[in-house]
Amino acid sequence: MDLDILKSAHYNIYGMEPEYTCHAINQAVAPGKTFKNTIDYILYKYFKVKSVTPSIETITRSNNIVMPNKDEPSDHLPVSAIFEKNSC
Repeated sequence: MDLDILKSAHYNIYGMEPEYTCHAINQAVAPGKTFKNTIDYILYKYFKVKSVTPSIETITRSNNIVMPNKDEPSDHLPVSAIFEKNSC
């Protein structure tokens, strides 16, 4: 049986999801408390994944830094993937 489901590009390359893609202070819900979780994904079905960002190294480098900051202008890490068309 062929399950026609979406796959995670990051999981395909690294065997796990990133530790987080968002690390921010949540002023609206809990002032002063930080939110740190993975909420951004690239899902795919028909292609081969060649590479993805953020890399594990990027996440490790910014691990304890709340965003936005001088290096990351958003509270989300940018996510992207390069795909290759499957040959038939």
